[in-house]
Amino acid sequence: MAGENNNQVSNPPDGIVSCSPSAAFVAIRMALKAAIELNVFNIMAESGPLGSQLSALQIASKIPTTNPDKAVTSLHRIPRFHSINSFLTTSLPVDSDKEVDRLFGLTPMTADMMVSKDGAALPIHGLFVLTNTEKEVFESFDKLKNFVLEPEGATWFYDIDYLAQRPDSRLSILFDQSMGDSIKMFFDAIVKVYGGFSEVVELLNVGGNDGSALEYLISVYPKIKGVNFDLPHVIARAPNLKVKHVAGDMFETLPNSKTVLLKAGGKVIVLEMVIPHDLNKNKAAAMQTVTLDFNMLTKLGGKERTVSEFRDLALAAGFSSVNFVPTENLGIHVFEFLK
Repeated sequence: MAGENNNQVSNPPDGIVSCSPSAAFVAIRMALKAAIELNVFNIMAESGPLGSQLSALQIASKIPTTNPDKAVTSLHRIPRFHSINSFLTTSLPVDSDKEVDRLFGLTPMTADMMVSKDGAALPIHGLFVLTNTEKEVFESFDKLKNFVLEPEGATWFYDIDYLAQRPDSRLSILFDQSMGDSIKMFFDAIVKVYGGFSEVVELLNVGGNDGSALEYLISVYPKIKGVNFDLPHVIARAPNLKVKHVAGDMFETLPNSKTVLLKAGGKVIVLEMVIPHDLNKNKAAAMQTVTLDFNMLTKLGGKERTVSEFRDLALAAGFSSVNFVPTENLGIHVFEFLK
């Protein structure tokens, strides 16, 4: 039984990475990756209600290993590192001062972000951890300075074409899963504040991943005829849903549709993260969007924008006006580009 508030570490960080010294930043990401792949967070969640704690020995008993005794010693150091960075709680039993008996438990944040629910896939934050700890991602950051020293000659380490040429690679699969969950998160936030879909009869969702988010939107607005458009390797993995799947490249041609979601056309509805003008007013939104923008600097070739930058982009592309509606979800906005 855990001692009450004995060496307890329970305050969750403001974001996905706690305010640790910068030298520990990479170590935190890799420790999260290891815990996810070892199923540590799920094992903790299955042990009992939030607040339950397990020792490394108890956790290791659920993990296949070639040497259980040595595995416990190594495993103990991973949740201990997470606890000091506020991803896990920790305490010593009331009747022991031995470090080997130390107990660990989930914080509310870690339970929400890193635990698979009811056998479903890993939550989006966990997917982001796995995606952004792949070898290609680290190698792309090694080229960061080139975008300052040689802006014209610098190249992204990987982009959409790189992923499309490697559809069965771990990075490509994780990226597609992350994008699919991101789209669902966008739709969930937007249907709460935006009523413009009630006027839509036919909707082309460009970059719609497996189409499940579009199917969710159609369940809210059943009059919509949905067309899910994405790259061939993404559509090849898409399940049979109440949408029409179309494979292609949005930079070459798009199917005809009365309303286009995310890309050009007559009426364009754009769902995007927006960098706030005041970076100090909403720290959570600023951290989310600026971090995404920074990640895009060395890979994929994209960028995040402010509201005024989206307006300038739309007007330069020939649209006559721009409407936008913010949501309460970390900088997600819905834009209408009108001819």
